[in-house]
Amino acid sequence: MVQKYFLKILMRILHTESSTDWGGQELRIINEMEQMQCRGHHVILACRELSPIWNAAHQKQLNLVNVPFIESTFQWNTIKKIKHLISLEQIEIVNTHSSVDSWVASLAAKRTDAVCIRSRHICSPLKNDVLHRIRHQYLTDAFITTGEALRQDLIEQNGIAPARVTSIPSGVEEKYFCSASYDKQMVRRSLNITPDAFVWCMTAFMRKMKGHAVLLDAIALLQRDFPDVHFIFVGGVDSQISVTEDILEQSTTLGIRDKCHFLGTRNDVPEILAGCNAFVLPSLFTEGLPQGLTQAMAMGLPVVSTDVGAITEVLKHNETGYLVKAGNSENLAHVMMMVMTHYTEAKQKADAAQQLISQHYSLDVMVNMVEQFYNRLLQKS
Repeated sequence: MVQKYFLKILMRILHTESSTDWGGQELRIINEMEQMQCRGHHVILACRELSPIWNAAHQKQLNLVNVPFIESTFQWNTIKKIKHLISLEQIEIVNTHSSVDSWVASLAAKRTDAVCIRSRHICSPLKNDVLHRIRHQYLTDAFITTGEALRQDLIEQNGIAPARVTSIPSGVEEKYFCSASYDKQMVRRSLNITPDAFVWCMTAFMRKMKGHAVLLDAIALLQRDFPDVHFIFVGGVDSQISVTEDILEQSTTLGIRDKCHFLGTRNDVPEILAGCNAFVLPSLFTEGLPQGLTQAMAMGLPVVSTDVGAITEVLKHNETGYLVKAGNSENLAHVMMMVMTHYTEAKQKADAAQQLISQHYSLDVMVNMVEQFYNRLLQKS
């Protein structure tokens, strides 16, 4: 009896991703797929061969299908390939993630019995013209957002019925993001940073929306009173390029280049965070719930960020961290200085944040919510 029930709830799921970038969105897809596969579900990723997400999925030994998505809505051959894949693999759930693959996969899924989901990872409006409304209302069965702020945007700006949209924040894999598991001096030794120096960290793909330029201006202000503070930047332009020319030039012009360490894309983020004293993320716009932020909170680091997107859902000012207005380098420098000069108090807030992440934003919590949502959709179909 138990065995029959277990077999009944196993699902066949296809994720599609046309992006060739690597960031929180792609990481979430990989984490969800890996965990769902461990739970016995059949999971496949359709993406571009040798893209960053392809390589990451290959390393995790996840099921992959090469789909050469192109910038065109009506890719008839690709639609046909996805439809064939859905039928061949008896896919029940199709979860799409970027604009290009969402068009292709939703059109393909509509010609089958599969349920089609559109996942939204950033807080930017979906287009509302006639063609896009058809996709939102007719081709897509449900939406997943990475925060409640994103969910409300879809409801208020795109007219999506509330029952069709659920917020499932990205979860942190706590077994990796545990400060006690790592040598706190590793990254300091590798960068020739003294053991007693105060070190800030920012982990984010190097995009304008993340606010790197604003942070550099704030660092220049901090340097006046704290000349020995260091700043580690994790995340690059892509897997080969660790920093943009304009950011490198700005840090040089401001006279802070020797205090800024641009490490690019790394696989040892938890160990790097373990060697830092605090975390900062000065996002400017279109932010969902950044995984770099929740990872730092899971590590017990005091956090400073901006009131953008879904960040305020986990980061409560003076409770689990500190919030500043986006784009204000002076305000950012002031709050960062306060963290440094009142560090015991900042650590108390960090402890509260760490508990919040453990209880409500772990990877297990996320996957449980995804699994339950998928099951509800299949029961309705």
